[in-house]
Amino acid sequence: MKNSEHYETYELRRQSGRHLLEGLLIAAMVHGMLIAGLTSLFQYLEPEVTEHPIDRDGTGILIENWPMQPPGPKLPGGAHPTIDVPSVPIIVSDADVFEPDSITEETVSDAAFGTGQPAGLWSGEGTMTGSFGGGGGTGEEEREPEPFTAVEKEPMPLLDPPPVYPDIAMRAGLEGTVYVKMWVGRDGSVKRAEVVKSTSEFFNESALAAAHRWTFSPAIMNQTPVSVWVTVPFRFRLR
Repeated sequence: MKNSEHYETYELRRQSGRHLLEGLLIAAMVHGMLIAGLTSLFQYLEPEVTEHPIDRDGTGILIENWPMQPPGPKLPGGAHPTIDVPSVPIIVSDADVFEPDSITEETVSDAAFGTGQPAGLWSGEGTMTGSFGGGGGTGEEEREPEPFTAVEKEPMPLLDPPPVYPDIAMRAGLEGTVYVKMWVGRDGSVKRAEVVKSTSEFFNESALAAAHRWTFSPAIMNQTPVSVWVTVPFRFRLR
């Protein structure tokens, strides 16, 4: 009888211990699931934080921390871009320009910009040279002068209007010299003008236009006016 009671007591204790262990395991699992669920819920409900620019100095200007960009390249020495204008020189032999040593008369002309009047922005000077000779006498048809003939009295400029500085050459900062050979008639007017040498064709038209407006005192040979050739360099210079 006593052995039977001891066995029942032992069996009850063994089963109660097993049920207690099972209960503890179930409780731990439930707690773990509850904690995991609450964590997920809090992460879902947490508000998103967005950074906004801050008005740091109270000026109403919002300051953002943008990355600094490197400065762009600079022109060396503060140089400004320029426009290159091609210059096409006219190659003429120096032998075509008649400049005898006996002629040293100088004439000075100021070029103007677009108006034909001196503008004070450039200066041009030229040494008038010539090869004097040709037909003379009244009642005789005037003919083209010979290249080399001496005269008693040289022609002198009476009216020497300046050439107009070409706009394209002025904007490009070009300078140059144009040698113009003029046929000076017995009345002192320019019968013909032609370019014999030029550093740039941009100045040729202006130099020829000015040359045709020049007038001279006539050259004298044997007390008679004669027609002659004179060569005048028109120098275009920027001040």
